[in-house]
Amino acid sequence: MIIKVHQDVTKQAGKYMWGLTVRQLGGAAGLVITFGLLGTGFFVFHLPQVVLFSVTGLLLLPCLVFGFFKILGMPFERFCKLFKRYRTLKGLHIYRTERLRRFTRNDFKEKNKK
Repeated sequence: MIIKVHQDVTKQAGKYMWGLTVRQLGGAAGLVITFGLLGTGFFVFHLPQVVLFSVTGLLLLPCLVFGFFKILGMPFERFCKLFKRYRTLKGLHIYRTERLRRFTRNDFKEKNKK
């Protein structure tokens, strides 16, 4: 009998509660708190809907982005850090239209320091 096991088990995200990682649990907690504030502001304090929904949108965005989004298998903040460093090293300019090419995940990986 042969059982296949991942080569690097440490890269597998650990599940803690309800099949979610700690990062996802934090994002879900932020969502619950934000919707609780929305309900309290609407039903208890009778705040205007424009104010409530704009504040809710501002609070939900970081919860969703940092809790649930991954780009190329990396957390959002790590990808932004690597992309910013890549832009400064390569001199990539948004307005440049010549010499465009497609980037792969290897272009954004950090190189091991010696």
